[in-house]
Amino acid sequence: MKVLWAVSGGLPLFGGAQITCHAFLMGFRAQRGWDVVLATQHHRRSRGDLRSIPVETYRDLDELKSLVRRERPQVVIAALDAVPDALRVAARFGLPSVVYLHSFEYCPPTAEEIGAWGVSARRTYANDDVARWAVTAPSRLVVNSGFLADRMHERHHVAAAVVHPAIERPELRAGARRGSYVSGICGYRYKGADVFLALADAFPRERFLLVGDVDPALASAFAARRNVRRLGRAAVGRFLAMSRVVVVPSRWPEPFGRIAVEAMASGIPTLVSRTGGLAEIVGSSELGVDAFRDPAAWVQALEPLLGSPDLREAQGGLGRRLAEPFVRGDSTRVLAEMVVELARDAAPELDDRMLALCGGTTRATAYSMVNARWTSALAAQSGLRVADVETAAELGRAVPDVTVHHNFGDNFAEALFPDVGLLVAVRTWDFGPYPPAWVKRINEEVDLLVVHSTHVRRNAIASGIPARKVRVVPLGVDATTFAPTGPEYALATKKTFRFLFVGAPVVRKGADVLLEAYRKAFGPRDDVCLVIKDHPHDLFYEGAALRDRVREAARDPDGPEVEYICELLPPDRLAALYRACSVGVFPYRAEGFCLPILEAMAAGLPSIVPRFGAALDFCSAKTSLLMPVRRISLPVGRSMAINTLGFREEVEEVEFCETPIDTLVQQMRQAVAMARPRLARLSRAGVRVAQRFSWHDSAARLIGVIDGLGDRVPVRMQTQRANRARDAKRLAVAQRLLQGTG
Repeated sequence: MKVLWAVSGGLPLFGGAQITCHAFLMGFRAQRGWDVVLATQHHRRSRGDLRSIPVETYRDLDELKSLVRRERPQVVIAALDAVPDALRVAARFGLPSVVYLHSFEYCPPTAEEIGAWGVSARRTYANDDVARWAVTAPSRLVVNSGFLADRMHERHHVAAAVVHPAIERPELRAGARRGSYVSGICGYRYKGADVFLALADAFPRERFLLVGDVDPALASAFAARRNVRRLGRAAVGRFLAMSRVVVVPSRWPEPFGRIAVEAMASGIPTLVSRTGGLAEIVGSSELGVDAFRDPAAWVQALEPLLGSPDLREAQGGLGRRLAEPFVRGDSTRVLAEMVVELARDAAPELDDRMLALCGGTTRATAYSMVNARWTSALAAQSGLRVADVETAAELGRAVPDVTVHHNFGDNFAEALFPDVGLLVAVRTWDFGPYPPAWVKRINEEVDLLVVHSTHVRRNAIASGIPARKVRVVPLGVDATTFAPTGPEYALATKKTFRFLFVGAPVVRKGADVLLEAYRKAFGPRDDVCLVIKDHPHDLFYEGAALRDRVREAARDPDGPEVEYICELLPPDRLAALYRACSVGVFPYRAEGFCLPILEAMAAGLPSIVPRFGAALDFCSAKTSLLMPVRRISLPVGRSMAINTLGFREEVEEVEFCETPIDTLVQQMRQAVAMARPRLARLSRAGVRVAQRFSWHDSAARLIGVIDGLGDRVPVRMQTQRANRARDAKRLAVAQRLLQGTG
């Protein structure tokens, strides 16, 4: 059996909760011979042993996922602030999980309790959603006291098993004389600082030992008492050996009270607040103080102990008897039996790889259709478990290894990315250099940028994105559907020569140039029809500016014939439309790929195409009617609307091509006059080229991109880790100054 226990704040090992986690693992090893590891979040990565227990740090969720995959535990146990990340990783691999609650992290105090207990109002707790999930998601919920179990039931209506902390009998320093101090871990108000100070004032001849950290706001008050010694963080055995009496005057209801049990088990007279888990430890005995928030009650309880060695001996013996149930190892046995039961029927998948494809597969727009093709091909070819979601938010608490973000419905500069895993952004830009905001985000947060053409790759690199970070993954066609043979679409026109334009009638795609050139080249009596295939539900082209002009051209009896098809056609009908036409015409100004041209080629339809841009990756003089165009590069330096969704970007420069009207007129007339054998040769050559661009190959290229990432650290994790290390260093300096030790 192997158990991994994740806990926050475990390096160095200090604090009752962290010591409890370590003690349980010690017990698992001693009682059962299990293989165990203690994992704790820290700003530095390290591995080591702590009293024979392997301790590994992790810096974030991504590193915890890797740690679990490498260590291969059969059960994950989590405590304190490590719970959310540990639960996510356990769920990711199908591992049973136990949440062991030590305190109020997931049932925080109310405003009234904050005031009564004296805890800091600035302390943050998990929000209600996270808290509810943290106590309902694990395979087993365990708490350290009946008090905390009752609170969980009251707050979240969940039943929790009570397993008291594993506590070893403290080993006092060899040869230590009986201590002389009245000791307490009381540096904060909620730990009873006011009572401890009052006791020091009431007994000025006694020596008081303050252990642990101190609230900076109270440091001067403790320093002003000459009979108070500050020990700082110290091993339990050390300060117990220095103690004559131990006080635990907590204002808040201690969820358990580990130090009280340790002191009692050592035979040291102990006084505790009769509240929370402490009340369970001392019961109705005289070791409990009922009016625990009243310093006078503590003075009254402590005075006879200080004056009577016999009373101290008697209460020390009573403490030993009361502590015995907590130190004999029953808790370790109970928790171990729970772990065995959970592991018995578990079937974890630690080698499973998960890819999240963000962008959706069902929306009536081009990128969603691409995602649908990729999703089926990725699952079939790669063995990856593919999660298909519209946005990263829909991933919830999933822990993908890689996320492919291909969603033009997101404003990229503000898009939400998952907080774990490598990130591949599929983000083309049609107009030359990328917007500076995109470049910044890609460089700082994205591990690889995928584009669909060498033209866009050149522009991305010229924008300041490192060449090593940009990969070309062409789109594809289904050659069984988009084939030169098959049914033809039943067009309304009776004309025998049909030009075809597929796409939204927008300026970027050159629809204005097309309409003007077509009307100039032909008249109503010419045996020519221009078929314009649009669909009104594409979210990027709602209200496309030129649709009214297309409709007017289709209704104009004095112009050449135009047939307007405004609907989303399924692939088989779209292929039939290509086959029903004579020549495609795509006078675009800017494109990132232009899939309709490739589909037309696959279906045997040669096209008129600008000798510029993305389509030249698959169009040549052997497959297409290339026409000369003017390349235009302009500085703009302003905010521009980039689609009909209202997204705007600051753009410094644009690059596009302009097709002269007369050039397109000449090309279209030449196409009509072209001999059928030449068109047939173009068609056959185009089919051969298009067949090299399959969805299978496109997905394989994408898989190659993903595999090429290997196990590298996500770039956004690198930045976060560096920032956390810097902040931790600054905080450590500040804490030393505030504690008076720097």
